[in-house]
Amino acid sequence: MTQVLRVSIAAAAALALAVPIDAKAPLERITISGGGLAEPITVADQEILGLSNPWHGRIANWSADVAPPPDDRPVYEIRLHARLRGPEVKPIYQLRYVRGDRGAPGSVYLPGRGEAWYRQNVSIIYREGHDGHWHVANPAWEAAFLRALGR
Repeated sequence: MTQVLRVSIAAAAALALAVPIDAKAPLERITISGGGLAEPITVADQEILGLSNPWHGRIANWSADVAPPPDDRPVYEIRLHARLRGPEVKPIYQLRYVRGDRGAPGSVYLPGRGEAWYRQNVSIIYREGHDGHWHVANPAWEAAFLRALGR
């Protein structure tokens, strides 16, 4: 029993040291570009910031992969910004969003291995089997996102 306790304590200590204390900082802002926007939009609305926090996993339904959207659909590039180490607000995570067709839910894409932002994203949170795939957007997140686009 003592051996099991020592191994458990060592594992917990290693895990605590592996994740910086400030790793789960709240988002400060979101930048949306592409999708036909004339210029990027900066969003600081607390509702969408909370729903977009990558550590909470409420951006997409991660259990529902979908086929890639047609190439003719506008693609929005979304960058999440936070203060992680120090006072500067920096982009920490990026994803793509495509609106659904005729009332269907939209799709969210996380960059896959070898794509721009993959390394940055997995340094924040690794979603095994989800990087490089399209997923159904979470309805609450999508509604807040679309309101931000329409402001």
